[in-house]
Amino acid sequence: MISFGSGEKKAKAGRFGTLARSKLLKMVTSTKETGKRGEDIAADYLKNKGYRILQRNYIPSWFKQGRKEIDIVVQKGGLLVFVEVKTGHRIYDFVPEDHIDYKKQRFLAQAGESYLLEKNIPEKTEWQIDVVSVILDRNNQVSKISHFENVIGE
Repeated sequence: MISFGSGEKKAKAGRFGTLARSKLLKMVTSTKETGKRGEDIAADYLKNKGYRILQRNYIPSWFKQGRKEIDIVVQKGGLLVFVEVKTGHRIYDFVPEDHIDYKKQRFLAQAGESYLLEKNIPEKTEWQIDVVSVILDRNNQVSKISHFENVIGE
């Protein structure tokens, strides 16, 4: 019960507020789980294509705000690749790769350069940014995987 001033009017917070918070929490957890599942699927997919996983969930040392990261860092031959994984469900007609805006592209490029510096990788090393799109069906099974190479130009 919430009391409003001396008039002693009282109101219940009601079940709606609690239910809404519960659904939101469940949705956030579900989104986080979906993202983790997509990253696991993408890592396996890249391994099967001959890439070597160097690191997952790289966060640049200079980045202190929020939870931005490079999902997967891989290498194939002399090429270093920073991979952004986007995961969605087919039931929502979601096209994951369409959800990488300019700010995210800029962050990925800066984070890639930071990775090279922090790991003392020679500046002549070739590198690029790829996107792996994972679409899941209603049962959370892989419906489609797409790999877009070198998506961010200089």
